[in-house]
Amino acid sequence: MSICKPQKPTVRLRPGLDAGDLEEVLIRNGRSCDVSRRALAYYLDDMQRRGLHQALGFASAIHFAGERLSMSRRQARDLVCVGAALRELPAIDKAFCVGKLSWSKVRLLVPIATEETEQLWLDRAIACSCRRLEVEVRGAEKGRPPREDSLGTPRVRFSFSTKLAPTAHEVLQQARRQLCSEAGVELNDAELLLALAEFRLHHSGESSTDSLYRIAVNQCPDCAKSQINTEDGLIELSTDEAQAIRCDGEVIGDKIAAATSPQLRRRVLARAGQRCVHCKSGSNLHAHHILFRSHGGKTDASNLVTLCNRCHGMV
Repeated sequence: MSICKPQKPTVRLRPGLDAGDLEEVLIRNGRSCDVSRRALAYYLDDMQRRGLHQALGFASAIHFAGERLSMSRRQARDLVCVGAALRELPAIDKAFCVGKLSWSKVRLLVPIATEETEQLWLDRAIACSCRRLEVEVRGAEKGRPPREDSLGTPRVRFSFSTKLAPTAHEVLQQARRQLCSEAGVELNDAELLLALAEFRLHHSGESSTDSLYRIAVNQCPDCAKSQINTEDGLIELSTDEAQAIRCDGEVIGDKIAAATSPQLRRRVLARAGQRCVHCKSGSNLHAHHILFRSHGGKTDASNLVTLCNRCHGMV
């Protein structure tokens, strides 16, 4: 049996190009790189979805990409996530395929665009530069349309990184696989860390309530802005973040409906089959008020719905 080696691509490097020719060759090669990334995202997602990595002796498509394609785990995971997301975002995928959208813009749109907001975000991405789109996406919520005024302060984000021993890393990867299986989606590092932290707080036994939050939020009675007091000072929360915490937490000094009890929360989540009613995810679930408590909504089963963190803004 003969083994055919992949044909090596040929690249011709021409020195001394004038400005026009240099621009043309850079654009052509940039597009070629984008097309290759789209193909990698498609086929790695296909490998992961059908489990063909096992037939090749690898634990996952990400493992395969690291060993056979010399990718970092982060790069491989990003490609798998984008490939899976584009199956649900056909308009964005088509715009990329016909050359209206760069791969950089695709990567920016995928984490925030949904079936309902896809076309709005696509129109915005086509109309603005990649740098401008990056600013708008940084302050956006998944499922929310782009702001009409294109303004707004980007949401505060904190960096967290660490190095792990092989055994600790394997423990973390097993936890990731279990959570991804339960959620039905691939979790990135930030989502994994949040899920593990919330699980610990949820089962710590240190509180008489079953709330997933152990932080104090102060809300101004005049302007309704909400802030948390951290080691870095006061940090302002977005409207959705504040409402999510207010919906599930204990309100002190406010004459509105009581917080959701642990027993009622379990009933509401069981009614939904332990799945978000919007995206069907089984990760980071909460019982949220349909008519908000701040608007006089009652804390009973008829006014509560099971949603994950990502879909809370769709209430």
